[in-house]
Amino acid sequence: MPRGGSAKLTDAQRLRRKEKSLGLSVDLAVARDEYLEAAKSIAEKHHRSLPWVSNMLYVGAKKGAKRRSINAWSTFQGRRLRQLNRNLPTGQRYKIGRLPEHEMASLRKEYHALTSVDKEELKEEGMQERAEREAPVKKSNRSIQKDFDATLSAINLQLRALMNRTGCEVVLFGVRGGVENDHAPHVFVSDKAKAWMKYTHNVEPDVMALQLEGFAISGPAKAGAR
Repeated sequence: MPRGGSAKLTDAQRLRRKEKSLGLSVDLAVARDEYLEAAKSIAEKHHRSLPWVSNMLYVGAKKGAKRRSINAWSTFQGRRLRQLNRNLPTGQRYKIGRLPEHEMASLRKEYHALTSVDKEELKEEGMQERAEREAPVKKSNRSIQKDFDATLSAINLQLRALMNRTGCEVVLFGVRGGVENDHAPHVFVSDKAKAWMKYTHNVEPDVMALQLEGFAISGPAKAGAR
């Protein structure tokens, strides 16, 4: 028996472990997709930006951290500061808490003249600004590539397990859908499906994947399809 008292895993046990890990990966991917769709639906229904909605739903890495609440007064000050600093050079611009007294007096007078509706709109404006500042940066090509490779590799394991259980034949192509991405085509084809492609289309799976990629990016003219 190996050190640590645990017996060596059998092939079936290793396969079950991989399937369990894959199941978690797939569930997480589905949850992310459902979350994004729900956020988009809320944004469209209530005429909000997607970053704003995402920020309102966000309970991730900063969970538990204390954050200064958004209030109408701070948003009102920020708006006035932007107006005052618009034409001032760097180094001479005003900061919150360092406005001249006459400016602060004028600011307070204007603020107290606002209606409750005006103040509520200021709070919403401040929340929108915070959400846009904290919105996640768009995925880089590198992170997209990692996501693409990891997800499809996990799916490959599930497909192999499915083939072993059911004897089915499988074709899976994963290609980029636009020139802004640069990941290579992913091909998973069972033996009989590969033979079928060769017999009916006289083409190898890798070539057919490239044809699909060309179609996805440029349409029929560049697809090389027959």
